[in-house]
Amino acid sequence: MNYFFDTSALVKLYHKEKGTDKVLGIYKSRDKIVISELARVEFYSTIYRKYRDGEIELKTLNILIKKFDSDSEERYEVLNFSPGITEQAQDFISKFGKSRGIRALDSIQLSFFEFYCEKGDTFVCADVKLVKIAKEAKKKVLEP
Repeated sequence: MNYFFDTSALVKLYHKEKGTDKVLGIYKSRDKIVISELARVEFYSTIYRKYRDGEIELKTLNILIKKFDSDSEERYEVLNFSPGITEQAQDFISKFGKSRGIRALDSIQLSFFEFYCEKGDTFVCADVKLVKIAKEAKKKVLEP
């Protein structure tokens, strides 16, 4: 089984919070985990924010970044941007922008899933708004 991790779920692998046990179960199962290159940027932003906000110390920040970089090279399949991603994101915004208010980066994450993943793959996401949109778009979703 393949799992596409949105950043909201990905962060739970590195910082204990509600839902960490579920995503760790997937991580340890050795099932294929797919992330977008956007998730790499968002992960860095989130972890540095946690440091600035005093949730983690500098030593922990450095350990988490090193582990994430290693996992990105060895554990995850990292999907690259392609021209179809932005077009698909625009389609998601057109479809859900009026009723759901889909955010730009969320539309890009969902577009990576739509563009690269297959029908049986699972979109793993902890963002309540994005989960609702993904379900409405008929995606298989796992909420950690």
